[in-house]
Amino acid sequence: MKTTLSATGTAVLAVAAVMVLLPGCERKVREAIGDRNQIMVYSDEQNWSIYGPELEKVFRREVYTPRPELIFRMRHLEPDAWKFLPRFKNLVICAPLEDLTPTAEKVRALLSPEVRQWIYENKRALHVVQEDPYTRKQLFLIITADTRERLLEYIGTHSETLYRLMEERLNERIADLIYRQDEQYALEDTLLSNYQFTMRVPWGFRMVTTYARESLIRMIKYGPERWFFAYWVPLEDLEERGLSWAYRLEELGQVIERGEDPDPVEIRRLAQQSWDFRDEITRNYFDDDFVLRSATTSTIVEFNGRWAIRQYGRWHIDEPFSGGPMVAYCFIDSETGRLWWLDGAVFYPNEPKETLLRQLDVMIRTFRTGPLAQSYIASIQEKIDERR
Repeated sequence: MKTTLSATGTAVLAVAAVMVLLPGCERKVREAIGDRNQIMVYSDEQNWSIYGPELEKVFRREVYTPRPELIFRMRHLEPDAWKFLPRFKNLVICAPLEDLTPTAEKVRALLSPEVRQWIYENKRALHVVQEDPYTRKQLFLIITADTRERLLEYIGTHSETLYRLMEERLNERIADLIYRQDEQYALEDTLLSNYQFTMRVPWGFRMVTTYARESLIRMIKYGPERWFFAYWVPLEDLEERGLSWAYRLEELGQVIERGEDPDPVEIRRLAQQSWDFRDEITRNYFDDDFVLRSATTSTIVEFNGRWAIRQYGRWHIDEPFSGGPMVAYCFIDSETGRLWWLDGAVFYPNEPKETLLRQLDVMIRTFRTGPLAQSYIASIQEKIDERR
């Protein structure tokens, strides 16, 4: 069992596991049950009326595919349901130590005296992350403070951190799902041998190399239809092709590393230039689909040791019922000396698509080049040989 404690402005003692009184040393036999997208919140009515709306702000997020889809669904359960909670995948309990509610009583029981004393003495809030405390593949999140006011403030100022905890575990579960059968190890080896990169490729994807000589490969999986394409441009060609804007990604990444917010005007400018770049690719090789600007967001993110611009939104074609969600990353890679565009998209009219898009996103994030790619291929060489 892994335990992590975080608090406002500081990290709580490295001996966190000693300070939290959840079970976990025994071997877990059963795997957590329930929907991977559902968060079970343990709370009495009084506590829920205060903190429930704030937790909804943190975890209730919609994506448009184009119809709205919730990433997480929250379910509030009363205290007498605690005996059923420990088996679910995502557990949350939130209450201040000062309260006399059943929820606060449970929080006090879960935390060791040392942690409770630290909270009171320092007048701080914190969250505790417990991985696999009761069953395997489980996440338990405790959010607490000494007072109501401090707890509410903490939830508001740490909403992104709390959300990322849940989303990262969701991505891990999606990875377990898509790679549990017949991963295409031989294809992963071919990617590195022929195109200077590799990535983990789930079962069912078929590679199309029609335009490989023109620096584009594509992978398609049907039932339902989704696809990935990788496109690259040698760095020496960027200025001639009007793509030198990509060098500014590293500058914006350095701003983030300093703990500052990048200039939003600069991000919008980069977003526009990257959208134009994708539109050029799809105009040349696909069916003239284009980025629907009004439904796409762009952020600067760390991508496997590089700074990238991430596009999350929708692709569209000027035809009835043509379009769907997309996710893409654009970055400069020194190992290959290339600018890369990695793109995943889904076409599944009138059906839920968020999970399908997330599967593509998880796949794209396994992208590797250089020594990391070579090390990965070496680690699966036996499996590659079995597939040949």
